[in-house]
Amino acid sequence: MTYIMEYFSNPEIPDNLDGVRDGHGRSFLVVLLKALGFLIAFLVIVDILARLLAPFVPFGWEKALVPESILGPTQVEQGALIEKDLNDLAGRLAAVMNLPPDMTLTVHYVSDPTVNALATFGGHIVVFKGLLERLESEDALAAVLAHEIGHIKNRDMLKGLIRAVSLSLMAGAVGSAGPSTGLENAVGQIGLMSYSRSQEAGADRLTTLALGRLYGHTKGFEECFQVLMTAPGAELAHLTPEFLSTHPDILKRIKRSRELSAELGLPSEGVPAPLAGALKLKDEGLETGADLK
Repeated sequence: MTYIMEYFSNPEIPDNLDGVRDGHGRSFLVVLLKALGFLIAFLVIVDILARLLAPFVPFGWEKALVPESILGPTQVEQGALIEKDLNDLAGRLAAVMNLPPDMTLTVHYVSDPTVNALATFGGHIVVFKGLLERLESEDALAAVLAHEIGHIKNRDMLKGLIRAVSLSLMAGAVGSAGPSTGLENAVGQIGLMSYSRSQEAGADRLTTLALGRLYGHTKGFEECFQVLMTAPGAELAHLTPEFLSTHPDILKRIKRSRELSAELGLPSEGVPAPLAGALKLKDEGLETGADLK
């Protein structure tokens, strides 16, 4: 009976209970800081590897990821004429941007009100009607295309793919080792956003150079940003802290473009060439959209 009473009796509370708790708290904090340090180091290493490896991957391998018929036939009757003019302008830009011989470009036109343009694997660029109809000059359109060509030349999509795969593999390894606190995902996502902002800055630099070589000034870049600032959703994007955004603040990008123009000895002011032919879609009345990517 004495044994049973001892077995079910409450254990004595240690005198240094607060110290034990403090010790466990410090241990958890140390583990958390070590995990955070490891994750940051991993992101830095992956970033370096992506930058080093991407230029050595043959562009033909990247092109194989996306079929030539990525969007299928153009959606409107005049689409073929628009695409021809877009590809002609892209060709002129490629000539002054010194693309490698095997880096071919294909510009696609989508008759959609989205105010957007984007680049994807294999030299494909997509321009939406919602953006094209808002542009008032060839210079501004050239800024859009040069920006996307800059992403292609810098192999940004491939770098992002390498980074995303590496992070997924690490997340899988962490998940198999035990439950996640969510810290890895949060820091990893912010890291990806920062990487995207650095890509944008690199593409902006190439855009400024291309406009200066093609037109003798960089006014079109600022015009392009003015269009984006008036697009639906731009106000909300402007309120988002830059470190939580995938893109630099538009006002900062305009300022950096002017500073870069001055640094390169390129005028930031000039007389833009008007849009002509099939590319002149201004005032057709579509209003919705998103940011340049």
